[in-house]
Amino acid sequence: MIEAARAGERVQNLERAIRRIESRLEKTALRSTRLAFARFAAFVLMLAGPTAAWQLGPVPLWGLGASALPGAALFVWLLREAGRARRRLELARGQLQTYRGHILRLRPAWWDQLPEAVSPVESSAVHAYAEDFHLFGRFSLMQYLDRTVTPVGRARLAELLLGMPDDVALSAERWLERQTAIQELSVRRTFRQRWQRESGAIAQHFDQVFGLEWIERLREHKLGAPPRVLQLLAWALPVFSAATYVGNELGLNEAYYMLSVPLQFIIFAGLHFRLRETAPRFAPLAEQLAGFHHLFDTLRRYPGQAPHLKRLSVREAGPAEAIRRLADLAGFFAFRRNPVLHILAGVFFLYEAHVWNGLSRWLKEHGRAVDTWFGDLGEFDALASLATAVDVDPGLRFAEPAAEKSPRLLDARAVAHPLLHPDTRVGNDCVLELPDKVWIITGSNMSGKSTFLRTIGVNALLAMIGAPVAASGFVFRPLGLVASMTAQDDLSHSVSLFYSEVRRIKRLQERAEEPDPPALLFIDEMLRGTNNRERLIASRGILRRLGQSPAAALVATHDLDLAEDPGGESGFACYHFQEVIAERAMSFDYRLKPGPVTSSNALAILDIEGVRY
Repeated sequence: MIEAARAGERVQNLERAIRRIESRLEKTALRSTRLAFARFAAFVLMLAGPTAAWQLGPVPLWGLGASALPGAALFVWLLREAGRARRRLELARGQLQTYRGHILRLRPAWWDQLPEAVSPVESSAVHAYAEDFHLFGRFSLMQYLDRTVTPVGRARLAELLLGMPDDVALSAERWLERQTAIQELSVRRTFRQRWQRESGAIAQHFDQVFGLEWIERLREHKLGAPPRVLQLLAWALPVFSAATYVGNELGLNEAYYMLSVPLQFIIFAGLHFRLRETAPRFAPLAEQLAGFHHLFDTLRRYPGQAPHLKRLSVREAGPAEAIRRLADLAGFFAFRRNPVLHILAGVFFLYEAHVWNGLSRWLKEHGRAVDTWFGDLGEFDALASLATAVDVDPGLRFAEPAAEKSPRLLDARAVAHPLLHPDTRVGNDCVLELPDKVWIITGSNMSGKSTFLRTIGVNALLAMIGAPVAASGFVFRPLGLVASMTAQDDLSHSVSLFYSEVRRIKRLQERAEEPDPPALLFIDEMLRGTNNRERLIASRGILRRLGQSPAAALVATHDLDLAEDPGGESGFACYHFQEVIAERAMSFDYRLKPGPVTSSNALAILDIEGVRY
């Protein structure tokens, strides 16, 4: 009840923030409209000045230009203000969308109001636990956790969910650093909001940049550096032409620029031809990368001191400055879209030689580091998303690592499924320790057996990431998660339900024999695709082998015979979930109880629904 009250208070705070943002949006939109009318008036003023001066009498050319300056200056200032207003609008809209997403996740049936999370793997069924734990799709862990604002952050979050235990989870020191980073970000709400505004406004329009196809095309292009002679001429000729022109006007020298300008034109033509393939590849980046240095600069200014975050390359000044420089270089190549400007700047300043040299140097210095920059950016975005989850959901807590030689593999107190609303979560304890490391869980239909298995699996997964878990206490060792809970037949490959599950069981057995790290196995209704006699014989044998392996296992079953004599040896513990039937109605408390179940509800359900048998 306390968690539900905190969730309600958090929703109220978010709703108040949304109202403030909506009010600010209205004011900013009104200001943008006024600036549009003001720009039109400034443009008219800019034209009216020279027109009025001309009507007063003969005016020199510089006088006409001077009369247009006040209107031009006002127009430029208004144009800049309009750009700032547009940026504020984009940032406010992004923040509004983020806050609404937070509220949705704190409401019942949140999964119907958010887009489904798309799995990055071709077939989740071949993954060790993705399909069984519902990591992707509707009502999925990814759908709930994903507050990322960049494609690379979303990809990194999916990679974390799919890759446990990774190298960080297996190292207590590095795991603690990752968890500390998430904890630190969870209390940096102001910074996370700024990050979401900045990156969201950019990613909304230029998400294709995060794919890094552009840097791959530039690397594959193999531009190379311009010849040294061309670099020298690109500096010397424009200076020589300008100096000799001024000297000729002052009567100090002959018109030597008449010799150098034709040479500049020849060089310009050669550059135009040489860079005919480079410019189309590079010029579009001028607009796409225009604001990306702000994004990297935001991360550089992050005030936290978590070691995991301090090691990220984006915490340094280099990436922000390099991206800004690359955008500027691309902007010069965009001159080709304006033939007049391209010819004038190309001939008199030989600008393409400088851009060519700058681009080749940039690729040599930073071309291979771009993947690291965007990868670290994705790491920060993914961890910030997990930090937002613990900040928004008051029912989540951070896990603790178990002592190195502790016999306990997992000690979860009041652990519940994080996707359930705080009002409906029911917590149970789960202590997996030697020797009773294989749990047989029985219970009637809909009593909570499968949900309990997923609850343990999902929270163990979150704990290894360093993310918060839905429990009052959670102490764990890194475990290899493997599940067989959603086996289905495959008509496309003529694979039956039974054969599909046999393959999964084989995968579980192979992983169970690996001691480092030990596996935590999840099995729901073992070998359901065959007859009762053979299923019982095979299931007992499989469980006996699991009991002898280094692995721990949670096994849910309807088979009461299996619960009474699971493997004939020690190492097994039995628990159950129970229903209550009264006046043709069923209710469940979803509380885990010791021992095998003593009742079933299949016939009662048939009676309640009026099915004749």
